Order: sequence, then C-alpha cells, then structure tokens
Amino acid sequence: MTVVNLTLGGCGLLASNEPALNQGDWIKLVFKLDDAKRTEIKRNAVVRRVTGNYIGCQFTVATAYDPDIGFYLRME
Repeated sequence: MTVVNLTLGGCGLLASNEPALNQGDWIKLVFKLDDAKRTEIKRNAVVRRVTGNYIGCQFTVATAYDPDIGFYLRME
C-alpha cells in the first residue's frame, strides 16, 4: 500500500489490489515518511472509507500535535 494523503488525524492509502478491509475495521499502520530521516510512523487506525483500491483511515489516538507528522506536513 502507498500513503497518498496524510493529516494529523488520519491518512489515505492506495492498495495495489482491492483490499480485504471494510469500514469499521481496526488496523495497525507502520510506514516511513519520505523525509531525510525516513521517520517511521506507527499508528492504530480505524477504516472510515473503502472505495475501490482507496482506504481512508482515522488514527485512533489523535493528539493536538504530533511532532513527526506536524513537521513533515509543514515541509510540504
């Protein structure tokens, strides 16, 4: 899967095949940002939307500010 969008509260993923996931499923995400440090992000999330190969996820623990994701988003 490829992360195609990222916010402090969740992310969108694009699967190479139609995923075997459904709205409401809980998943564990582990991915690396494409920043200079290749920062690893680990989050639990709930699937909020599945449309074809696209999966929209909401992080289960949302903080007011995540330093790793926040810094990355400011760079974009």
